[in-house]
Amino acid sequence: MGMSAQKERLAKLVMDEDLSSVVILSTRLGMGEDEVRLMLQQLVTEGVLKGRLTPDGQRFFRGDLRVSSRATVSSPEEEPAFMRYNSRPGKYAAVVGLIVVVSGYVVLTLGHGGMGAETRGIAVMLLGLFILILGCYYVGRRKTPS
Repeated sequence: MGMSAQKERLAKLVMDEDLSSVVILSTRLGMGEDEVRLMLQQLVTEGVLKGRLTPDGQRFFRGDLRVSSRATVSSPEEEPAFMRYNSRPGKYAAVVGLIVVVSGYVVLTLGHGGMGAETRGIAVMLLGLFILILGCYYVGRRKTPS
């Protein structure tokens, strides 16, 4: 392939395929990056391409791109089904469970050696812990997207 054919391929890659990375362009053309940079500069000076190389020489930004004048249509963003999960009941249950655990602890500490009071306090604490775990389970039960 002659030099003009390589330049044509380079211009086609930049214009038609919207490639800007010098590394990708050099890989596609089978040339070194410095040769691609030199050819890009030549194509710009010849007027085939309009644009510039970045200061580090890694990208070529086209100068002839224009923003579309068409009005953008905003699509109503609908929340995915898995995000519509109501976790409030689980949060409330977890808070109630925590309150029951604390009240059971209070009964346990106020029992002062009374076997019946301490037993009731431990039972209330275990019941509160069970409610707390159920509330946390309900909150964490949200299905993941598939």
